Amino acid sequence: MNENLNWTAICFGIKESDVIWFNPGTCYDRIIVSTKAAAKKVAKSVEGRMVNGGFMHGWILGGITEVKYKGKKAYEVMC
Repeated sequence: MNENLNWTAICFGIKESDVIWFNPGTCYDRIIVSTKAAAKKVAKSVEGRMVNGGFMHGWILGGITEVKYKGKKAYEVMC
């Protein structure tokens, strides 16, 4: 697995196999995971935190959005 995805799984306490995609951003990060349980863990880990800077400055992190990734249901979280 990609080292970035491995680190992400460890950071959020989820299984490596649940991590589909991770984008480290300047003001906030985004992750796509394969299960709602993993999405909830990620969201819980950023509870009470906000986007720092940019257009979305002040938005609450941890929002979960159901998405399609390569034709399959997945969950994106702002973290």
